[in-house]
Amino acid sequence: MGLSALQILVIDDNPQMRAVVGAVLRAAGVGQVVYASDGRRGLDALQSHPIDVVYVDLEMPVMNGLQFI
Repeated sequence: MGLSALQILVIDDNPQMRAVVGAVLRAAGVGQVVYASDGRRGLDALQSHPIDVVYVDLEMPVMNGLQFI
C-alpha cells in the first residue's frame, strides 16, 4: 500500500493554496485529493468520501481549523 491508496482532504480558504498543496500531493503519488474551502465543507466531504488524512488550515472563515479538528 503506497501513497496511491490514500485519499487526502485539503481544507483551506485560499484557492491558490489548495491548488499548491494538491499539486504537491499529486506529484508525490497520492491517489485522490478532495478539497474544501472551510471546515464546515470539510465535514461535508468527510460524510461523502472515505478520507485517510486531512490537511487543514488554521485560520478560515465559517469554521476554522481548530473547530474542525
